Amino acid sequence: MMSLQVASSTDPGLVWHFNEDSIALDPRRGVMVLADGMGGYQRADMASAIATSTVAEALAQAKGPTAPPQ
Repeated sequence: MMSLQVASSTDPGLVWHFNEDSIALDPRRGVMVLADGMGGYQRADMASAIATSTVAEALAQAKGPTAPPQ
């Protein structure tokens, strides 16, 4: 049986004062979603959070095979 270990981290970098990226994980389906906040655009942090939460919620409601919890 194959397994995959995932770690996530984001960093604002050297230019921006705060991090605008967002990450969502669905280990049961083996899915990781990363949305880049496009630094400098108004509410980029909100846009990336909406993108990842929308995908995560859609996956949570989807029917279909999932990997067993480990």
